[in-house]
Amino acid sequence: TDLKLFHGCGRSFIETISAGICRRSYKPGQTIVIQKAIDTGSLFLVTTGKASAMIDGKVVEELSPGGVFGELTLLGLVLLRVATVVAATYCSCLEMPRHKFLEALDKHPEETDHFEQLTRLHASKLATEQGTWRFLSKASERLLYYINLHSTRESTRPREWASRAGVPLSTSEMAYLLVSGEVYVTEENGHRTLMPEGSCFGEHILIGLAPGIASIEPKTACEVQMVSRNVFEKVMAECPDERETTVQGILDEMAIKAEQKLGIQRGHPDLLLCSALFRAANPDFMKLMRPKMYAML
Repeated sequence: TDLKLFHGCGRSFIETISAGICRRSYKPGQTIVIQKAIDTGSLFLVTTGKASAMIDGKVVEELSPGGVFGELTLLGLVLLRVATVVAATYCSCLEMPRHKFLEALDKHPEETDHFEQLTRLHASKLATEQGTWRFLSKASERLLYYINLHSTRESTRPREWASRAGVPLSTSEMAYLLVSGEVYVTEENGHRTLMPEGSCFGEHILIGLAPGIASIEPKTACEVQMVSRNVFEKVMAECPDERETTVQGILDEMAIKAEQKLGIQRGHPDLLLCSALFRAANPDFMKLMRPKMYAML
């Protein structure tokens, strides 16, 4: 293969990845990818001719032979195309579909380190622009790389918790990062919360707790990143030294949300009054238990 992105990879991996590459030809003015579109997430390498990359109708880069575009979608860092790319002349491109890339990595896990460098070039900027998982604030770049690589992304319409293709999305099997837009999350107890852009919710399912979510309703069109428990466990298997910190991060996020909902700071004695057990307890029993419980709080 002529893709410089894969230079330094093992011969077996190159052979596997080459089998998934196809050649595409385009006429002048023909669109290759469209800004903000959801497609197969392919990466492209221009081999002959020239193409223009445009954002909001303005040319931001001229691509000549050797030019590469689509890295962010290939690595799962974005769902929507960042730019529109149009053939400026007759041109040919090598196309690497994302699913073929992931299949090759599954067959050759020893190559994953090679692609972390590309992820690092973009991850910090994207986290600033789009937000990131709060419980992963102390995570290594390696862990973030695996999360972005194996998570799924969907785009929804207003008032419909379904993909653009109309496929219903889960309300109980995922943790969610709201990359853009706003959604209403209704819990099984009837409590309804408007989650703004950058919010995370449902992360407690990753550590085996009940989902507790009755429904999710987008207030606006949304882009959401989703992580299932299976994906979480797969990532933790790759980064076992970070499991304890990550689980603690999830527990801390749960505590913060509980504080916001109850209006009581963590460690405050009034937390005891949130328990029906302590509200109904005999006064003499409470006199005995209160000092010990306060010490624990």
